[in-house]
Amino acid sequence: MKERYDKVLYQRQRDVIMAEVAKLEGVPLKGGHGEHHFKNRDEVGKEYGLSGSSVGRLLKVNDLIKPLCHKLDNGSLIFKIGIQISFLPESEQQMVYEQMMELHVKLTMNMAIKLREHSGELTEAMVRRYLTKTVEPKDKPMNIKVPETLSKKYFVGKDRKAIEDIIEKALAAWFEGKV
Repeated sequence: MKERYDKVLYQRQRDVIMAEVAKLEGVPLKGGHGEHHFKNRDEVGKEYGLSGSSVGRLLKVNDLIKPLCHKLDNGSLIFKIGIQISFLPESEQQMVYEQMMELHVKLTMNMAIKLREHSGELTEAMVRRYLTKTVEPKDKPMNIKVPETLSKKYFVGKDRKAIEDIIEKALAAWFEGKV
């Protein structure tokens, strides 16, 4: 697929150059389709029955170092995680791989996202910390259940919005020291 994509990209670049030359020389473009270009990924995707974005993701994982590619191929590295790691420079990917092997850690999406956030500045110590520490996703919603006894006592006949408003007002009053 990468070879096909490169061929389509080369042909597209060649067509653009030829159109520019024709424009500079005052030669009219044949067929009237000189300005109409399909996206390269979309065109290749059609040939393989994939979307353009799927082609882009498949091409991106080609940026993984060989040991990580092998892990992707044998199923021990999840594709979406591989995409995140493929954005790291090769030297950082190598650090991640070495630490994974040394620590016997399987990458999670949260780890991969955290590593990618620090791309270009990762040190071995940082990689080790992110691979050994549980990284919580940002803004993870917290669900709190109200015990049935409190629900029956304070919220009978109220809809969800009314209950949320009551809880918000009660918490605001509590934290402002009014209670």
